[in-house]
Formats: sequence, C-alpha cells, structure tokens
Amino acid sequence: MHQKRFLASLNNLQNLLSKLCKEFYFSSDDLKTINDFQEASISFINSKEFVDESPQSNNLELPWKDPLFANAWNNWKEFKLQQFKFRYKPISESKALEGLIDKSNNDMSIAIQIINNSIQNGHSGLYSIKRQKKNSAPTENLNEIKYDN
Repeated sequence: MHQKRFLASLNNLQNLLSKLCKEFYFSSDDLKTINDFQEASISFINSKEFVDESPQSNNLELPWKDPLFANAWNNWKEFKLQQFKFRYKPISESKALEGLIDKSNNDMSIAIQIINNSIQNGHSGLYSIKRQKKNSAPTENLNEIKYDN
C-alpha cells in the first residue's frame, strides 16, 4: 500500500518536473537527472531496505527457532521477491508457514527440503516433495528364465 502511494507520488513529481523543464527550457541533462531520480527511487522501493513497517510485520514467529530454518525461509522470501516480485504480507506469510508445517508433517528438515526444492525448480509456491515408493517384493531378473524340474 505504501509502495503504491509512493510510486504514484513519485510519478506525479516527475510529471511536474518535466512540465517545469519544458516551460523553462531546462537542458536534456536536467531531464536525465529527473529520470535517474525516479529509477533510483524505484530501485530503493524494490530493495530490502524499503519495508512495510506495519505493527503486524514484527510479530511473526517462525515455527522452528533453528537458524537453518530461518536462513532457508529468508532465502525463500528473497527468491520470491527476485523471481516473481512478490513480497509477503504478514497474513500471507503466516498462512504460507502454516501450509509448510502441514506439508512437512511438522518436520523442520523436510520443511527445509521443500523450500530448497521449490527454489531449485523455480516454483512460485511451496510443494510437498514426492517420495518414490519402495517395492515390497524384490523384482526378478527378467533375463533369467526359470524352469520347473
């Protein structure tokens, strides 16, 4: 919400500055400076430093206190931001963590595997890892012919 308002204000500012430059015959270097300012502002908004400082965002607790999980979760959020320009809101992050707990059967190592697998495969969401089923009966060698005596 704050980002959209900031971008709209920034766009209005750029339009006003462009009109002023045209009216007062500013140079093309002045126009380039205005465009550079807008690009730098947009880069700042998309960076980690521009964070929604709503009170809810600081209350989120990770399901596991282990730094390995915290690192994996932060990698996932960074991947989502870079790959899909998606930043979690507090409610969606909370629900994503609940879903991850369910998919991992509340097992931290499986949760980390799910996160890593989703990043490695470029998934936009967190998906359960499919396990290969083990055959209960040993497979026979098909090249061997057995004869009854």
